Amino acid sequence: MIRLTHGAATHLGLVRRQNEDSFVGEPGLYAVCDGMGGARAGEVASELACRVLADLPKNVGEPELREAIAKANRMIRDRSLADSELSGMGTTLTAAVRSGSALTIAQVGDSRAYLFHDGELRQVTCDHSLVAEMIRSGRLTPEEAAVHPHRSIITRALGTEELVNPDFFVVSPVAGDKVLLCSDGLSGMVPDDEVQELLARADDPQDAADLLVAAALRHGGEDNVTVVVIFAEESSGGGSGGGFGEEPDGGLDGGPGSGSAVPSDADASDLAGRAFTTADGFGPLVAETDGASDRSFFGGRRRLVTTIVIAALAAAVAAAAFLTFNSTVFFVGTTQGQVVLFQGMPYRVMGVELYGMEESVPVHFEELDMYLQERVDAHELVTKEEGLRFIRGLETTP
Repeated sequence: MIRLTHGAATHLGLVRRQNEDSFVGEPGLYAVCDGMGGARAGEVASELACRVLADLPKNVGEPELREAIAKANRMIRDRSLADSELSGMGTTLTAAVRSGSALTIAQVGDSRAYLFHDGELRQVTCDHSLVAEMIRSGRLTPEEAAVHPHRSIITRALGTEELVNPDFFVVSPVAGDKVLLCSDGLSGMVPDDEVQELLARADDPQDAADLLVAAALRHGGEDNVTVVVIFAEESSGGGSGGGFGEEPDGGLDGGPGSGSAVPSDADASDLAGRAFTTADGFGPLVAETDGASDRSFFGGRRRLVTTIVIAALAAAVAAAAFLTFNSTVFFVGTTQGQVVLFQGMPYRVMGVELYGMEESVPVHFEELDMYLQERVDAHELVTKEEGLRFIRGLETTP
């Protein structure tokens, strides 16, 4: 009998300001989701997808996995349409579930699944991306695709369309095999031969996950990076016939249940409660009893003035920090139908725009293909270099 064990790791990377990846790591249920969208929208989309997958029962097949993906797609899309700040959000998904003596793998987007077998690494899934389609049609070589300015543009994602069409694959691992699920923060940074070498070297799935994330950072860490590594081992309990033995229940880092990088709603509620308690703790500013001394009165005035000064200083510091942050972020949008890179965040506060035009290109929004229009409409926060690379690449898009 084959026993599956797993390890997982995720990292912000060295360029991004937030981690929009999420993952699930449970016995017989594994997934990596890479979110996309403006502000925190990508993080919301990937978390929603992982929460839906985490509700799947053990030992399911393609029909149950397909239904869960359709449900996640509806939830992300409905949330996106209901909240303007989340408009255009979506996520990739690469999931593997135990199906008897095999793993059923589902794929949407450009996160990937690999199989390490007999010392060789093989990509199981097919990317849903612009450059992958250009490779398949013979318009690009893999070497050209690796440096193409639009290599991060995906052509299929959860939440961007009313219906989603995942690809499915079946893998039947034997003892010694290793299955890798990863976001493009790994596959886009670390060559396959190095991934193969690291998997061959690791004797423990968590060690393998940590080594792979470290390699992505060593190669520049330009994106969030998330990996789930599954080892197939001969079960020490013996037994006859096929099938998988159970991994010990329990999440990563000693947490219960899912090992996913998904915060619980209860934790957020607790934090909110503590915040309100703190805000209520100032007490009266002046004495309320009759006959108070002048000293008490003026002492109360001084406390009032001190409180106002502290509040004003805190507001000034917060405003300065916000303006500093706002000057370092960029997003792609449109003005008068023309594609533009803006500096700042895509919001208005009391009628004041928090952004300004950085650079424009002679490309009209309505002339772009649908998937490029969706990328522009997402208003995803990027670095200046990423934004310029994207809009300038539009001029050369076939």
